Amino acid sequence: MVDSRFFTNHGPFTVAALAAVTGTLVANTTDGERKIADVAPLDRATASDISFFDNVKYVEQFANSSAGVCFVRSKYAAQAPAGMVLLLSEDPYRCYALAAQQFYPTPTPATGLSPRATIAPSASLGEGVAVATGAVIGEHVTIGARSNIGANTVIADGVTIGEDCIIGPLTSISHSLIGNRAIIHRGVHIGQDGFGFAMGRDGHVKVPQLGRVVIGDDVEIGSGTTIDRGTGPDTQIGDGTKIDNLVQIGHNVQLGKRVIVVAFVGISGSTRIGDGAVIGGQAGIAGHLKIGAGARVAAQSGVMHDIPTGAAYGGTPAIPVLEWHRQTVAISRLTNQKEEPMSEAFSINPELISYDVNGIQRLLPHRYPFLMIDKVVNIVEGKSIVGIKNVSINEPYFAGHFPNHPVMPGVLIVEAMAQSAAVLVMHTMGATAYGKVVYFMSVEGSKFRKPVVPGDVLHIHCEAQKSRGNVWRFSGVAKVEGVKVAEAVYTAMIVDGKDD
Repeated sequence: MVDSRFFTNHGPFTVAALAAVTGTLVANTTDGERKIADVAPLDRATASDISFFDNVKYVEQFANSSAGVCFVRSKYAAQAPAGMVLLLSEDPYRCYALAAQQFYPTPTPATGLSPRATIAPSASLGEGVAVATGAVIGEHVTIGARSNIGANTVIADGVTIGEDCIIGPLTSISHSLIGNRAIIHRGVHIGQDGFGFAMGRDGHVKVPQLGRVVIGDDVEIGSGTTIDRGTGPDTQIGDGTKIDNLVQIGHNVQLGKRVIVVAFVGISGSTRIGDGAVIGGQAGIAGHLKIGAGARVAAQSGVMHDIPTGAAYGGTPAIPVLEWHRQTVAISRLTNQKEEPMSEAFSINPELISYDVNGIQRLLPHRYPFLMIDKVVNIVEGKSIVGIKNVSINEPYFAGHFPNHPVMPGVLIVEAMAQSAAVLVMHTMGATAYGKVVYFMSVEGSKFRKPVVPGDVLHIHCEAQKSRGNVWRFSGVAKVEGVKVAEAVYTAMIVDGKDD
């Protein structure tokens, strides 16, 4: 339950009203006037609460939830418990946020000027501005209407703050121009000197920092964050950007619009980050770099080079995510090989790359019970691969496919060939494979020469015959103990995957 000592509930609201404010479709009730009292997570919601289901990890909680109403994607509607009213949306979490804002809107800040605040005579304060106890407002400061300055905050001379801003307590702001509707949490420091020195053997000479910090509209900055002013050009934070707690932004940095920067990130001077980029927690970004619009940087990454528009990078030094995953898998295999000798049933050339099942699942969307290979070895980029399938009596198809004489279906042997080939394609494409999937297109000349039964180990040898554009053609041969059991020629197409 929400603690009423700290948060005031403005409900109840009807189902129809919540559907209207969130733009959702009411799926299974005509009772739009039913009243909902509060918001709550799936596992704690009651019949009078509204919740949301957005992550498949919580499907069991969803199926057993007592929530009266739930935001959910239409494809999961059939898994809802009886009696739950569904509000359908392809972005349930966003809808939940909009609904929660109805129940718990941002509190109206206190108004008025504390007699224990210090406000310079030349400062200009708009209508409805509030200044709390101990705050200091310097000469020629301009603060827009309805903005709120927290206790013991210092706004230095000449600073401009827009309308409807909230500046938390114990904050200091100098040399800055701040737009409308900014939320700056407690303990933020903006506009101090950047870290600029002309280094030398006889001592380091401080470089005057003559720029400003320019912050756009609808920006939110978390507690403990520091933003240095520029050396001559300005440090800039674009409209709608959200910065988490304890972030350091160096002088001359430019963040575009709607950038997300998670906690403990350090961004060195003169780096430019494009619109909509996301920087994961504890990432470090070197100076004078360009991070393209829509780029993503994984948590704890060390970025030392430019990142292209829309690319995903991770690791230290940061590299394309797919390549980073490959390196992680390769290192894991090297350490495992020291502890566990390889099976003598086949040989692996240590100079060639291989993937275990975890690595395969990073490249392919298939999962149990339709992941038909357990390992791939001997990858020759763009040319060939060997897939390994350990056939077990526990395979689900044996229960119905000749149950008294279990035989692996030939079509699944061909599927194993196709999956092995798909790994080769994704591996060969490298970073450009991100967001792609490989679809099986056709098969010809398939022959099944010997039954494959539980206990057999399939060695699937695939060779690329040719590729043209996004279409590849392969020949595949499956063997058990060196004896050919199946063969086929097949084609596959590379397409853009859907974000699910």
